[in-house]
Amino acid sequence: MSQPRPLLSPPETEEQLLAQAQQLSGYTLGELAAL
Repeated sequence: MSQPRPLLSPPETEEQLLAQAQQLSGYTLGELAAL
């Protein structure tokens, strides 16, 4: 599984925000905490 990319800039549109949230939703809390 690839590392989540840091947000280089705030999402400009709701579509981008949803896409970023969907990416992060693939990670468990444990995986996020270990980063």
